[in-house]
Amino acid sequence: METRLVAPAKINLSLNITGKRKNGYHELHSIVVFGVVSDEIIILPSNKNELKVEGQFAYQISDENIITKCLNLAKKKGAEITPYNITLKKNIPVGAGLGGGTADAGAILRYISSAYKQIFSHEEMASIGADVPMCFTNSPLIAEGIGEKITPIQLGFKLYIMLINPGIYISTQKMYDLIKDFNKIETKMDIDNLEMLVNYLKVYGNDFLNIDNSNIKEIKRIIKDIEALPGCVYASMTGSGSTCFGIFKNLEDLENSYLQFTKNFPQYWCKKGVI
Repeated sequence: METRLVAPAKINLSLNITGKRKNGYHELHSIVVFGVVSDEIIILPSNKNELKVEGQFAYQISDENIITKCLNLAKKKGAEITPYNITLKKNIPVGAGLGGGTADAGAILRYISSAYKQIFSHEEMASIGADVPMCFTNSPLIAEGIGEKITPIQLGFKLYIMLINPGIYISTQKMYDLIKDFNKIETKMDIDNLEMLVNYLKVYGNDFLNIDNSNIKEIKRIIKDIEALPGCVYASMTGSGSTCFGIFKNLEDLENSYLQFTKNFPQYWCKKGVI
């Protein structure tokens, strides 16, 4: 029987680096939501283990796939994983700040947890990738620690979001290496409506935008273009880049802005959606 999984993109509405541990890992505070674009994972029974990657961004997958790492973790914990034929449709760009790989890991671990009654701790998931625990949660949350401390949050309103990727690959590790100053975040926040969320984001934003290099300069220019669109209430970068996002007042503004932006900048990857 065929099993289809959806692995939604991770969008960091805010991302602040709050410290660095002795082992080199950085601590963070981030408001995270999921959606707009998703990878697809199709699982079929098979006589032998097979993994195929296809889709728009399949060419960006070169090393050991994170799905294999998840399956190996489950086997080490005693899960009797039957032979599989997995097809990963890669719709999320890699090195784009959207957690493409960790989104896939989150989807696979959710499936294993349900199908094989296997429980994974956040620490175990973080051993695969720091963002895996939040992608496993797959609903609005605040992430702290290195990403393994998860606090679910309720958003009582819709987010009309547009994603724009300029085709710039950014190494997450290199970006973290450039962080020199750490941010202090108030643990108590009120985001009961869109206006309150936007006010918070305007104060804390994304610390990676403070880095002075050519990639960030280009991304800041794109953010200004998004901010100029009708109905845009906030624009920034997700993760360590290079994907930018805009939040809009309503669906009409989102639709009109999407048409305008894709007409003016047809060279960029651009998606829209409601979360």
